[in-house]
Amino acid sequence: MNKKVIIGIIAICTTILALVVIAIITSFTFIKKNTDEIIKIQRDKLVTIIRVPNAVPPSNTSFNSLRYSWEMETPQKEVATVNVLQTTGFSKEENSIFVILENTVGGDVSIFDKILPSVVADEEVLKAAYSEEKITHLVNGKTGSKSAVIERNSANDKVTKITWEFEKDNFGENIKDYFDKVNSLPETITKTLYVVQSIIIMSLSGQ
Repeated sequence: MNKKVIIGIIAICTTILALVVIAIITSFTFIKKNTDEIIKIQRDKLVTIIRVPNAVPPSNTSFNSLRYSWEMETPQKEVATVNVLQTTGFSKEENSIFVILENTVGGDVSIFDKILPSVVADEEVLKAAYSEEKITHLVNGKTGSKSAVIERNSANDKVTKITWEFEKDNFGENIKDYFDKVNSLPETITKTLYVVQSIIIMSLSGQ
């Protein structure tokens, strides 16, 4: 094989390898570092509306959303799975962050109803959930939420889903700095690097 061709192939391979290494380093030292800080600040706000146990980390984390899931037991020894979905707001196109507490698919609505007082820390929303007026919409909550929407089972009016909406600017100046850093790169690159570090972490943890 021509010597120049071999040198060219080596140069290309070296360049690709260097780019991969740079991408991995950037995904951890820049993307993961800043997105972790955002999630941490968001969690501080999250626990003012939903009592997420300290030992429960976010799971099924993607660029756009993350999920908290844990089991609870009612006084009647009934077990229910609590599912909380939260959008991350990492995208510069998103101006709001949504937090959704929802009954599991096929889950018993009556059991979900029993655990609500133990799960929902937002007193305004909890009061509305059990109100005789069957309130379904609140605005400008004391927790800083822009709105809260309560969805009910059509058969018995029991709550099946609660969605809170927060403005991204409502999390303080610190989180804005982290969002600005994450959004300083083109979103396609940011998403790719986020996926890279996620795959590496899952591989190392055996997931």
